Amino acid sequence: MSGSPSMTASGDDGVVGPTLPAARCDTPSPARTVQGLPSLPGIVLLWFLPKRVGASLAASGWHAAVAAHMLSVIVGLGLIVCAELPPTFNSLVKQQFLGWDIEIDLPAPRMTCSEYVRGPFAAIAVVVHAAGPGSGGFARSLLALTGIQGAVLLLAVVMMPFAAAGEPAGRLFGRCLRLTWWSTTLLIPLGLVWWAEPQWRSWLDLPDEWHAVDSAALALFGVLWLIVLLRSGYRYAGKAQGPAWSARTPRCEKCGYRIVGLPYSTNCPECARPVAESLAERRAPPPFAVADTPVRTISAFWPTAWKVITTRDFFARLPVHSGHSRARAFFLMVCVVNWGLAFLGAWRVGTAFQAEVVLVHALADAVVVACVVLLGHVLLAAAFAGAVSAIARRALQPAAVATFYLMSSTVPITIGAVTLLVAGVTTATIVDDIATPLAVDVIMSLLLAVGLVVFAWALVRALMNARRAIVQTRFANR
Repeated sequence: MSGSPSMTASGDDGVVGPTLPAARCDTPSPARTVQGLPSLPGIVLLWFLPKRVGASLAASGWHAAVAAHMLSVIVGLGLIVCAELPPTFNSLVKQQFLGWDIEIDLPAPRMTCSEYVRGPFAAIAVVVHAAGPGSGGFARSLLALTGIQGAVLLLAVVMMPFAAAGEPAGRLFGRCLRLTWWSTTLLIPLGLVWWAEPQWRSWLDLPDEWHAVDSAALALFGVLWLIVLLRSGYRYAGKAQGPAWSARTPRCEKCGYRIVGLPYSTNCPECARPVAESLAERRAPPPFAVADTPVRTISAFWPTAWKVITTRDFFARLPVHSGHSRARAFFLMVCVVNWGLAFLGAWRVGTAFQAEVVLVHALADAVVVACVVLLGHVLLAAAFAGAVSAIARRALQPAAVATFYLMSSTVPITIGAVTLLVAGVTTATIVDDIATPLAVDVIMSLLLAVGLVVFAWALVRALMNARRAIVQTRFANR
């Protein structure tokens, strides 16, 4: 998607040239779209092909996005309400006769297709009507609606670093907001599954009350929603206008002083940094960014992550104005690694005492913990990229590139946490029967001390890398 900027930022006469080439020189392909409400059938395509149809749906206009969002909220929540209000479809009919409650077991009424379609809308209408102003229900409904829209806005902001293509921030937020509205259409399949809950619950032989499997299924659905949302913004089909398509002024990469016309052999007049150290050709893509096959991509992940964690000048040599898609792929692999580590750690803890914890519960709890860790990584990356972009007053795309590589610093923290947790649980299960309580306390205290040291080292290293990512990429010329 990105163009190939020139490898040099200087002129041919031994001095720094007047401008840097734009990070992108391509013209995005126009999206094939249907304007207005006729684009609503694209809802189903988004569920299965988010990357292909995302750009088209984003370009279909605000009215279609709002209509899809409102329709999905009403239908999805209406189906959930239908599932949670069994008296609406209860076959046990009560009749009042001469002061006696007579229960007549009647077969369930057969509903027509039209009634099934109108059911979610009727359920929402009943809930809204029952929430009268006198009981405070109207205020609660309004508060719930406000919370839903606030969550949608938050998701749009979270999506921005992942969908950044170099356009202006306002246009990027509008595109992310429309795609977030479109992604809420996943409430419809969620409502259908919720409505059919008694059927699949009987197939899985689950009890009627809330089960750990329900939490795991809901967590996996949240991950699926997140994947659809992020992938829908991978393609950009807007105008070729914005920071990525604009020429930039060469600056000193330490203080930001304009170094136009300065010879290579001189120093920055402001901070005395050699001008040659600010040339664009000093920055080169990391091994992960240049891997061109899946096998090479996987093999290049760990060397790149090791460089991020241990090399002091990694971000001083990282090109941040290009390679956004590869940096995003690197971050997703970081998420997969941490997701797997969190799952294994939670699974080991859940199965440590099999006499007390059912294995199904342990598996479901491990899935929930891993999904929470994954969501936390996405939120942390979005928050850091947005903060760097706002504080340093730089475009969001280069801030996102630096952030995506920086997130590999969380791998040692996750490894340390899982190792400490597994070691503690394993030690506790072994020495509980063969050692005295004092010995157990000593061993656990030693493990806690080691864990605190590991966490302190990993946290300090991550904070140092965060500072380097901010400082060494703020005035990057490439």
